[in-house]
Amino acid sequence: MEMSPKQEKILSFDNVRAWYSSDHTVIKCGGMIVQRNSVLGLVGKNGAGKTTLVNSLCGIHRDASFENLLYEGSECTPQDLQLKNNRYACFAKDESFRYWSLGRLVALLEASFSLKRDEEYLECLIDGFALNGLDTVRLSELSSGQRKKAALVSAFYTRRKLLLLDEPVDFLDFSSTEFLYETIRSYSASYGSIIMCSHIAESFTRCCSQIYVLEEGTITGPYDVPERAEDVVQILSR
Repeated sequence: MEMSPKQEKILSFDNVRAWYSSDHTVIKCGGMIVQRNSVLGLVGKNGAGKTTLVNSLCGIHRDASFENLLYEGSECTPQDLQLKNNRYACFAKDESFRYWSLGRLVALLEASFSLKRDEEYLECLIDGFALNGLDTVRLSELSSGQRKKAALVSAFYTRRKLLLLDEPVDFLDFSSTEFLYETIRSYSASYGSIIMCSHIAESFTRCCSQIYVLEEGTITGPYDVPERAEDVVQILSR
């Protein structure tokens, strides 16, 4: 039976390991399956290794290994060009391009990914995150919340097949958080899949199709998303 687009795997891996030294292994085992046009939540306590996993998938953290890492059915590594060209990460803490403006960063992304200019979509993102008139201001001159919004605008604007969002709700006000949830849902429907790490339980119930858990160095899942945010914590005790 032919799989529908919703069922196609865009990324999958088994038995991931990540370490900082021979006696400090953060992630010991486990895998994930990311279906096309899906939003996966990665749940774990502070220090569990969620950001390390994101960094490993991006090739930033090199002390990591994956078994059967597949992108669109082809075996790859985090450094492979095909995967690099189709992923983008928005990190919880990122000082990159701090002396650039959002407008200049967007221009770089357009050149790097050969993006066709979409003024309407860009203006929608800037307006939704309340960054009107700030696209020419240096990122270093913006508040923490505004910098996070600029990072999210950049991520969504890339329209990559795979987005990795590390604590995307941090520093956001209520209206921007609501716009974020709306944008995550619409992005997955129109452009690609998202892996999201968050410590806000509501993030998973509002946006995710499935949840994986990272606990004591092991990734387990997928689990169904609870209807209530307060029930997300129960997944950690399974």
